[in-house]
Amino acid sequence: MLTETLFLQDSGIFARSFVGERNGHVTAPEHGLISHVQPGGVASAISGRHSDACRAAVAKVVSRDSECGTGFWVKVHSEVVLATSHCVLPDLATAKGAHVIFDDEPHLTSVHVHLRPDLIFCTDATLGFTLVACDPQIIHNYDALQFAASEEPPRIGSTAEIWHHPRAGGKRRVAVVVLGIQDGCLLHSPVGVDEGSWGAPILQEAGGKLHVIALHVHGRAESGADRALLTSSIMAKINQRSKTRVGTSKAMPAEALKQAMALLRLQDVYGHDDKIRSAREVIDAMSDHLDSAHMQVDCCIALAELAAASSHHRIDLVRSGATAAISDAMDAHRSDSNVQEAACRALRNMALASNAREDSRAAIVRAGATQRVAAAMVAHRADVVVQATACGTLCHLSALRDNQGSIARAGGVELVVAAMMAHVMDPVVQEQGCWALANLCRSHRENQDAAGLASAVEAIVAGMAAHLGNSGSQAAGCNALRSLADSHNANQETILRAKGAESIVAAMQNHLPEEAVQEAGCWALRDLARSNKGSTTMILWADGVQAVLAAMAAHVASARVQESSCRALRNLSEASQHIHQFGGLDMIRIALSTHAGSVQVQDAGRGAIRRIEQHLHEQRVFAEHPIARPPI
Repeated sequence: MLTETLFLQDSGIFARSFVGERNGHVTAPEHGLISHVQPGGVASAISGRHSDACRAAVAKVVSRDSECGTGFWVKVHSEVVLATSHCVLPDLATAKGAHVIFDDEPHLTSVHVHLRPDLIFCTDATLGFTLVACDPQIIHNYDALQFAASEEPPRIGSTAEIWHHPRAGGKRRVAVVVLGIQDGCLLHSPVGVDEGSWGAPILQEAGGKLHVIALHVHGRAESGADRALLTSSIMAKINQRSKTRVGTSKAMPAEALKQAMALLRLQDVYGHDDKIRSAREVIDAMSDHLDSAHMQVDCCIALAELAAASSHHRIDLVRSGATAAISDAMDAHRSDSNVQEAACRALRNMALASNAREDSRAAIVRAGATQRVAAAMVAHRADVVVQATACGTLCHLSALRDNQGSIARAGGVELVVAAMMAHVMDPVVQEQGCWALANLCRSHRENQDAAGLASAVEAIVAGMAAHLGNSGSQAAGCNALRSLADSHNANQETILRAKGAESIVAAMQNHLPEEAVQEAGCWALRDLARSNKGSTTMILWADGVQAVLAAMAAHVASARVQESSCRALRNLSEASQHIHQFGGLDMIRIALSTHAGSVQVQDAGRGAIRRIEQHLHEQRVFAEHPIARPPI
């Protein structure tokens, strides 16, 4: 018997062929992705534009060198995890010894990815699914699939597709018919599946979007139809509140508590009171399982997720004793980098800006969190993830002015600079480090002095040079240089000697469309030229005036860019001839006209015009005496 089959050619175009079918199994061609079209006219349910997403997201699961099933990337709320069948990964021990293989097809280079059940491992033997985390550095290279958003079951009679890795042959896509719904499962027309198909996604298109409607699990209905678990059943399980209760966590086995923490991370709880009850349960679990590093990691990550929800949650977390619990975890596991990073992440999220009357950041510092973060940075200097997260924590804590001094006394300035110097090629460390220095040194003379002595300027300039194409690093670097230069002559001279003006201008030139970079660059040039007469010449030779005017022209509608540009031109008014020559006065007048209702733009623009015109009528130093390039 012949069955019409589609296979994917190397060119990526579907071509028709005929292959033999024996005993219900399709004989695969020698290469390519099989797409089985069942007898009776069942057509493909996935359009060509979504085929690449399916192909990239579906992988073969291998346990201890033995092929055991199929899995796929899926985004569950804020987490990207691998979904598969409980029969494939039934427990932590199996997951720890397993890995997944993506692009396991002829003519493609396969990618082996290790699982990270220490981060998330959630399984349910009754329903038959498992969710497990993978290496977070790898998942960014792949687009995740989405579980169906609607709780409505798929329409009976509609077509869907299963993408799987059966043991007999390579990756396949098979069109199936939805035959019914039974006990939270989808029943579909039988296809040639085996153990390798367990954990495969069943997909449909709806509203132009691709959704996973079910997950293939072990078993077959009495009618003979294949059985798959509806994703709505999975989401219902995830969205249940954690079964952990105050006073019971100590009695829970470690694996059960880990499961509860995974559910807490994955769930989408909307009620404020529910979240806080969950937080208190997590805090109690941390106390009861203080000797377990894995438990502390899971709990800290859960607190970080809760803290990210809103400022009210952050305040309630502090009131509930979260800071003390996190500090105890850091003290008990000083040598464990995973605990230290997760704890810093929780503190970082708890220190996010608050709109409420009570600010959690002051309480966090008073509880001694700064000393723990500093100790983590000292103990794990070579760990780039710890350093990046810790810099982010210090950044948020120091955004509150009352915390600047205590963080500096704990060695915060020097530790941030050391992290940036040790990990100059890591963009996250550079960006978070620059923001930390920007907050620590803003209007704080002692911290500006400490940063200058710690070679912060050289670290910032080196980081900006290493990541010139990263707009986030450039904006952060400009803000850091601004904070160091503000009313500090010694730091201004250091910045100029270190080619800081050139770094600022390069950032602005390479990221002209980025409003944040332009605003930060203009403010940095403004403070660099403040109270330092020699700086105007250096900035002029670095094409600083042209960079400011280019920012004004590119962001006419931005009041923030126009204000910072006008203030920069006011401080560069000694170069009035050049500003006038490049059309600066006209640009300022356009800003005044465009932003007539902005008090800040009006004040900055009028002040700039007065100062520039004053210099134009005074001795024209720059016109009469050509500028000599300053010595290098």
